[in-house]
Amino acid sequence: IVNSIIDDGTIFGRIGGEEFCITFFDKDIEIVENIAEKIRNNCANKQIILENNEILNFTVSMGLSCRDNFDDIDKEIKYMYAWAQINQANKDWLELKSERFNIDNYAVKSIFTRFENAQILQPDMYEVCLDWGLILNEVADLTGEIDIYKQSILKLEEADKIQPLAFTPNFVWGSNLLKLAELENDSSYNQQALEKLLIAEQLDSGSVYN
Repeated sequence: IVNSIIDDGTIFGRIGGEEFCITFFDKDIEIVENIAEKIRNNCANKQIILENNEILNFTVSMGLSCRDNFDDIDKEIKYMYAWAQINQANKDWLELKSERFNIDNYAVKSIFTRFENAQILQPDMYEVCLDWGLILNEVADLTGEIDIYKQSILKLEEADKIQPLAFTPNFVWGSNLLKLAELENDSSYNQQALEKLLIAEQLDSGSVYN
């Protein structure tokens, strides 16, 4: 519906969940309002026929923001593209992780490339580092490769620097250190692991606050 209404110079994409964004350039606000109203009407009049012949109707709600500062627009576009890379990387991983694969598989590398692209666009974005670290952790669990556990820890450490005292990075970080202690037969990891797991436990119980 949207693509049939907007022109080639307009950017349209999903930014997460059920939220979408349309970015217009060099258009009067009255024109954009008319386009938005046309999209709203077309969605309201659209009928989707399900497999059981039931008819599904839906509506959309929209907000409009106008910016004259192109630096702000550039930042917002980069943020939108970074989220698109994260969402696609997570989707690709969900489809891939149930299959048997080699860590050098192109599909796995392409997932990490998406996170690299997202981090280039948004170097200090917590979600990039967190999701990247979590997928690296799952890959390490599947392959048992020590270096990948260490890569996961590095990304989780980056996430913790951006947003200190969050439960997930501390918990997975601590768990990875315990796995390294076992895999490398090195008890020096245990104290670090216990510190991270204690922080996670306190966060989970509400006794530590951001």
